[in-house]
Parts: sequence; structure tokens; C-alpha cells
Amino acid sequence: YLATLGRLLPAAADGWVAGLFLRFAGLDDNARVDLGIMYDGGAATRAYLLARVLIGLPSLTEPLVRVEVAALGVWDQARDEYELRAALVNSRAFGGELTGEALMFSGDPDRDDGRDERVRLMSIGGFHPRYVTPGPMIRVPERVALVIEKGDHLRLECRAYLAVTAGALHAGIEASLLARFAGFGIRGNLGFDALFSPSLEFAVAIRVGVALYLGSRQLLGASFEGEFGVVSEDRFPTTYLRGR
Repeated sequence: YLATLGRLLPAAADGWVAGLFLRFAGLDDNARVDLGIMYDGGAATRAYLLARVLIGLPSLTEPLVRVEVAALGVWDQARDEYELRAALVNSRAFGGELTGEALMFSGDPDRDDGRDERVRLMSIGGFHPRYVTPGPMIRVPERVALVIEKGDHLRLECRAYLAVTAGALHAGIEASLLARFAGFGIRGNLGFDALFSPSLEFAVAIRVGVALYLGSRQLLGASFEGEFGVVSEDRFPTTYLRGR
């Protein structure tokens, strides 16, 4: 906390800061929450939230799943804007590394365009690939990812995201598998990206593939990519399906 506080609250002669720091524990001390709330009453009136969440299942001493989240939130009273960022650190699940970021934002995403347009959004692990961020204030969070490796003969990777933006719900998963045994190898992937709107329009893109190798030579393989959804054209819903 001390290094973060030094960056958030540089020394100033005409200001004051009030803060409260709390710690909570539960689940037989296998879940802990450190929480800091501060208010800077100087020239830049801002409130800050610092949090650290640590959970170990079935226990922190011998965890099968260890999740540690570090978060920082800033509320700018003058602009009436807030931003909360969180990241997984030192986290593992089922023997694999667990990473990822999250974002919550409300305010003007582009302060230099002179339009003062405000947006509200939330993201865990990023956005749909077709989504264009509304301004430079929005830094896209990294995908939530779990990577499990067993030497050079097994690698399982799964990446996911969930987001809510103006008029849309984003969701997606991408999983890949690489396995080698006795000179043979198999690669497989499965994934989807989906967009949903309150008007019941949606678009879902899916991908699936598998290939068999002998050494570095591909013996056989198959893949499919497709998209289906419902869009409104001239006030009438239209269903579509395409693939290759």
C-alpha cells in the first residue's frame, strides 16, 4: 500500500487526507479482504479505494485454487468520474497459472475531443473482438486466462471475457489443447464470441478445430468456423447462419 499511496497522494502544502483501513477474514481464515478507503480534500478532491482479496480453496496452506485480486478505484469528484481496475496476482488453479484483469468505468472516455460524452461500462477479461473502445481513457483489460502445463507433453489454455457496454453484453471463451505422446501430437481448439443486445438481437461466432501430428508433420485435421444470430432489418427480425 505504501508505494501506491506515494503515487496517489504526492506531498502538498495545502491539502488534507482522511482514510480508513480494514481487514476482514472468514472461511476459517481461508478468505481475507484488506480494504482501504481514503479521501483527498486538497485541490484535487478525490476518493480512493484500495483492496486486496485472497481466497484459498480448500485452504490457503494447501490450496487447489488460490485467487488473489489487487484493486484500485478512483472517484474524481470534480469530474464526477470513477474508475476501478483489478488484476489477478500470484493466482493459481489446478496446478496452472491464473491471470487476468477487470475494469469498471463511468465518465468521459476522451477528454480531448471537446464533446463531454459519458459512458458506463464493465469488463472482466476484455471485450468482444469487434468492439472499438470509445476513447483513450479505456484501457482494455487482459483476458482471464488459465494455463496448465505438464512438461512439454501437455498444455491446456483457456481464456475468457465478460463485459457490459452501452446496449450490449459481451461474452467469449477460447480453449486450446496440445498433447504429445510417443511421437504423436494432437492440437485442438474450441471457442466462441457473442454479442447480445436488449432488443433481442445477437451474434455468436464459433470456432472448432482438431489436428493429428506425427512429429512436426500433420497427418490429418478438420476445422469449422461459423456465425449465427438475429438482426433487425426494417423493423423485422432476420435470422442468419453462415459457416465454412
